[in-house]
Amino acid sequence: MTCAKDKIGDAIVAWHKVLPADHANLLTARSNLAALYSREGRLADGEAQLREVVSVLDAKQRASHDAETVTALSSARNELANNLLNQGRREDALAISRQRWRDLQASGDPGKYAASALSMLALAELANRLPTQALQHARLGVERAHATLPGGDREAFALLTLARAQLAVGNPAEAATGARNAIALSSAALGAEHRDTGLARGVLGRALLASGQRAEARKELDAAIAILSAHAAWLPELAELRALR
Repeated sequence: MTCAKDKIGDAIVAWHKVLPADHANLLTARSNLAALYSREGRLADGEAQLREVVSVLDAKQRASHDAETVTALSSARNELANNLLNQGRREDALAISRQRWRDLQASGDPGKYAASALSMLALAELANRLPTQALQHARLGVERAHATLPGGDREAFALLTLARAQLAVGNPAEAATGARNAIALSSAALGAEHRDTGLARGVLGRALLASGQRAEARKELDAAIAILSAHAAWLPELAELRALR
C-alpha cells in the first residue's frame, strides 16, 4: 500500500504541474490517494485530498451544471462526509451531507446516487442526535437502493443505516432484522470479512444486546471486533464495540 500511495502522490505532483486542476486524471488520483489514507487511518490527510477534489468540482458544477460533474461531486462529498464522521466532526459531516442531497435534488435526476446520499445523510443525522429525521431518510435510502441497485453493496449499506436508525429510536427487533439482511447482502457482495460486513454484525450485536439476548449478542460483537480489528482498526466504532463486549 505504501508503494501505491507513493506512486499516486508522485503522479499528483507531476500532473499538477501540467494539467488543469479539474482534469479527470488529477481528481481521480486525489480521490484514490484519499482512500488509501483512510485505510491507514490517516483521516486528516485523506480529508485534505477530498476537500481539494470537492472544491474543484464545486466550482466546475457552478460553471457548467453537467450531469457528470454533479455525480462526481456527489461521490466526493460522500467520502468527505464519511471521513469527517470517523473523525468525530459530526456537524461538518451533516452540513456536507445536506448540501449533497440538495444538489442532487436540484439536478432533477438523483438516480442511483440518491440511495447513498440519503443513507449518508441519515448517518450524519444519527451522529447529531436527530434519530427521527435519520429514520425517515434511512427508509427512503433503502427504497431508492432497492429500486435502482437491488442486492448489491449499496442496498446493504442502506439496510445497515436503517438498522442503526431503528436502534436509535428504540426498535431493537426491527434493527436486528435489518442488520441480518445487511449482513447477508454485504457478505454476498463484498465478502464475509469485509469492513462493512463487520459493521453490520456490530449493529446486530447492539440490537441483540438491547433485546436482552446476551449470548447471541456476544457472538456477533466478537465477530465484528475480529473483522474490524483486521481491516479497520482505526475506526472509532471498534472501541465502542469492545466496550460493549
